[in-house]
Amino acid sequence: MATVADNASGPQPRSWLLASAAAAGISLLYHYAAHNGFSNDHFIHLARAQAMLAGDWPIRDYAEEGVPLTVLLSVGAQRVLGETPWAELVLTTGAMGLAAGVTCWLTAVLTRSALAGVGAALLQALARPRLYSYPKIILYPVLVLLAWRYLDRPGRGRLAALAGFTVVAFLMRHDHGVYTGLGAAAAVVVAHWRQGVPTVAKRLGELVVLAMVFVSPYVAYVQYHGGVGPYLRNGIAISQTEASKTLGVRAEFDPLPAGRWLEDGAGIVIGPRLEAVLRPRYQAVALYWFFWSLPLIAVAWVLAGGRAGRGALTQPVLTLAALVAVMCLGLFREALETRASDVYGAVPILALWALVTAWRWQPAHVAWRVATRAAVMVVLLGLILATSRVGDAVNSFERTALSEGPAAIAQRVRDVTQDARTYPWARQWPAGSGWRVARYVRDCTASTDRLLVTWNKPEMYVWAQRPFASGETLLVPALRPAAMFADRALTRLQGQSVPIVLVQPSSYEEDFLRVYPAIAAFIDTRYTRVGHFGNDARDDVDVYVLKDRAPTGVDPEFQWPCFR
Repeated sequence: MATVADNASGPQPRSWLLASAAAAGISLLYHYAAHNGFSNDHFIHLARAQAMLAGDWPIRDYAEEGVPLTVLLSVGAQRVLGETPWAELVLTTGAMGLAAGVTCWLTAVLTRSALAGVGAALLQALARPRLYSYPKIILYPVLVLLAWRYLDRPGRGRLAALAGFTVVAFLMRHDHGVYTGLGAAAAVVVAHWRQGVPTVAKRLGELVVLAMVFVSPYVAYVQYHGGVGPYLRNGIAISQTEASKTLGVRAEFDPLPAGRWLEDGAGIVIGPRLEAVLRPRYQAVALYWFFWSLPLIAVAWVLAGGRAGRGALTQPVLTLAALVAVMCLGLFREALETRASDVYGAVPILALWALVTAWRWQPAHVAWRVATRAAVMVVLLGLILATSRVGDAVNSFERTALSEGPAAIAQRVRDVTQDARTYPWARQWPAGSGWRVARYVRDCTASTDRLLVTWNKPEMYVWAQRPFASGETLLVPALRPAAMFADRALTRLQGQSVPIVLVQPSSYEEDFLRVYPAIAAFIDTRYTRVGHFGNDARDDVDVYVLKDRAPTGVDPEFQWPCFR
């Protein structure tokens, strides 16, 4: 029987490789030139990377909440490129470019069309996921590549590659290990189902055993430094929190307002109804349902082929469809308008395959062919529009200067690089000017000191270039109950050198005192308030310093005490 590898034979793959390289370069340039700062969530794992660079070890010295390899990759990037946001920018945009290249190649192989491959890659870039989501974009195309290789020639070597990559995904973020594991299992089932249940069960067992062997060094590390039991309890608590966000997705179209679609006036004037439809939220809901329909379309296509199936494409299409279904189940979450782009790792491959397959359909009647192709064009244009709205393509494209010529593009790249490499990296700060407070901590504490921040502001640690105190990146019970770690956090805090504590007054009074009463009492006893910065939600910081530590001077900007 022919395999998917036959699609990659002949003269076309050379052009597909060129198209894939071009797609990778364009995606990398687009993400890099459109960059205008990292989001707040990105700094959670960057703060841990900084702690590792300062000598901390995960689990032993701080709570590791399931992303050890993501942190380690950031550590490696900063070791090579310097401890600046630029290192992370190179890592993440490089991963986005690589994902686009792989996506282009896979789509071209599946459809035998370089144009479809480039289209899938450009859709992926156009969605412009937040850069901290790069594992979601790169892991799944690579998994598809490895799964298809296994389908081409099932063997233990390629099965081991699937198991090893599942462990890599698990270490990037534990839920990715679950999703890629299910995708790998789907490939095994699809490859062997004709051989009967015993063979399928045997191969699945081998997949599980190989994965357990590959992950065993990490399990041993966990056991040595903290114990597998507590680690599992933390993981279960985090999973329950994350599950509530994915299973509770509200994928309903908001009611359209009263009014017209188009208003009278010179030219085209958008009315309130059309304006509502064009909003990112509305478009994200449309994407949600379209993407969920793709696995069903793929299964229907296979079943319509009858007993003979669909030849070489049956297995890769079914495997891809199963993976897309798993991704939609696991990665779609509230708020859809910002999270819909997270599924663009493998979904564009299946979407372009479905559109190309429909376009090539040759019914007996010409009218059916014309109608089908018209429908394909409408769906494709809708997909481009929705993706553009979710990815804020208009503003992103304007920032890139891609329409202004090579000189403007080169200048934009230089500007982004300069901003991300030169301290204080002000344009990389998520919002406001709170980086000025972090600059104060950096200039007025010793490199061996730590910093404590009482609300969700991990970027403070990165800008201050000081490890977080208490062993908790965030003293916010967002992923697991505070009772699981509050006592240990206080014990660690009491044994660390933490001359400065940063407090957000509103959240401190409303939440921190209630959730962490013992830590709040420790702060109240040991620290005194010396200043305040800002007057809105973005910049609202009280500065506390140790009562029993003599200052060595004052900061010239704020006149707050220094301790270095």
